[in-house]
Amino acid sequence: MKFILLIIYFIFIINLSGVNLSPTFDITKLKTSLETDQIMLVIPYSYTSSLARFYYYVKKDDGKWHEIINTESHIGYNGLGKKKERDLKTPIGKFNFTLFFGKEGNPGAKLPYIEVNDTVWWNCDLNSKEYNTMISTDNYHKNFNKKQSEHIIDQQKGYEYIMNINYNPERIAPRGCAIFLHGFTDNYFTEGCVAIPQEKLKKVITMANENSVIIIDELKNIYNY
Repeated sequence: MKFILLIIYFIFIINLSGVNLSPTFDITKLKTSLETDQIMLVIPYSYTSSLARFYYYVKKDDGKWHEIINTESHIGYNGLGKKKERDLKTPIGKFNFTLFFGKEGNPGAKLPYIEVNDTVWWNCDLNSKEYNTMISTDNYHKNFNKKQSEHIIDQQKGYEYIMNINYNPERIAPRGCAIFLHGFTDNYFTEGCVAIPQEKLKKVITMANENSVIIIDELKNIYNY
């Protein structure tokens, strides 16, 4: 109850300050709009807030950009500015997606999708050459630190469907590992991922293509992309 009251107070203060909690965007003013036909925006209410807004824009056959989704979102407990493993922050920047997967079956994704089983892990072992990659113990026989890694199927909620955000593709430890777009959990924050409502995520994953990008930053910086 206390947390809910704090949220209400937070929103009240923002409204008093004149900040629009759900602004609209002219996507054509982003340079990225010339490079792709799908853009997702993740904009927290402040640099240190775990509460954010998620937008999904698609350029359709009519040549115009359409807002497909505008919804609440959660990011890292400590907000933006990821620098290292377990800092509970979400990275800033523009990223593509490399892999679609989850505990549930393919909801209709256009791109290849993996329904995970008990053998699948996301390797976050700081000393592993395969740091920040999906592995399966069916064909991966090296020792790795399971306490530092994520056993996808063990996640109770939010990992039904996942899109891997291509953060730290160089796999440099301890820069950060397992930064996903996934469904809501029971918390109002993540450990660094981006979370949106489950049904919204299902829609995104069925529409996303190889050109889809996600931009994560403060409102004041969005038009720099």
